[in-house]
Parts: sequence; structure tokens; C-alpha cells
Amino acid sequence: MEPTAWNVAYVRTKFENKIYERLKSKGIISYLPKKTELRQWHDRKKKIETPVFPGYLFVSLKRAEDLIRLYEVPGFIRLVTTDGEPDTVSAEQVELIKKLVRGDFAVSHKSFIIGETLTVINGPLKGVKGVLVGDRGDGKLAVKISSVNSYIIASVPAGCLRNINYKNGVLPKGTSILK
Repeated sequence: MEPTAWNVAYVRTKFENKIYERLKSKGIISYLPKKTELRQWHDRKKKIETPVFPGYLFVSLKRAEDLIRLYEVPGFIRLVTTDGEPDTVSAEQVELIKKLVRGDFAVSHKSFIIGETLTVINGPLKGVKGVLVGDRGDGKLAVKISSVNSYIIASVPAGCLRNINYKNGVLPKGTSILK
């Protein structure tokens, strides 16, 4: 059964994979988003998997015993909190992260203004809202995951984007969405 909410765990940097494996062995449901990078050494190139959010992973704490077992894991530092309460990330946000990590999105061009709030109207990210942060000939949709205080940036075909502030992608004359 998929968790309905996830907690954000702050863990020792560079040990995320080991901590993730330790959590699994203790029966704690966890998720470590990873991306594949091509690293260059002086004698070779190699593809390696690195965490999308260095020093963080997501855990689902169903019972009080899970929290106790979490603190027993070497490398676990603490849960991310606000005013003493553990922050949670919805299952929808975690599913969005999974889609973004898996996805390889094609590129096309359509005119949008940097700073516009857009929504994806079709494709694997359908329904996702974000802010356009770059345009080098391709629409880049940035989705902020606030509990981790980071952005995930995905290249989304411009034909799949629509400004949520107006219909059919056309601003009424004399209006601007930039504040």
C-alpha cells in the first residue's frame, strides 16, 4: 500500500544510499530519488547514480515504532521540521518526483514569459503546475518541492504547456502576469 504522506529525513551527505538500504532492512518504507550522471575521471567516463536531493530522503512512518527504528539507523540526523512539527510531503508530490526522475522529455518551442505560472496539459506530468525559469528555445518548467527547499527542473515540450492565468495561451492586450 502506497503511503499518503511522507516525512523528509535529513541524513549524512554522501551516505544516502547506505542509509536507504539500512532503512529498508529495518522495514521502514523509504524513497531515495536518484539521477544518472556522467562523471569524468582522468582515464575514463562512468555513469553513476546520485541523489536528486543530497542529504535528504523520504520516509513513511506508519507507527511509533518506525520513528524509534529510524533514530537507530546510523547516518540518520533528524526529520525536517517546522515549529517542532515534522514536515510532510504529499504522496502526489512524491509521485511527481518519481515521474520527473524517470522522465526524459522532448523539446519544442512556444513563446512563454519567464516567471509565468504554467500547467502541463498532456504527457506524463499532466496536471502539474510550475513556474517557467528558463527559455533557451525550450520551455523549462520548475516545480518547487517546498519541504526540501529545492527545485526540480524538467524540460517539457512547449506544446504541452499552458499558462493557467489565461485561455488558449494568449494574454489579453495590455496585461502582464509578471509582478
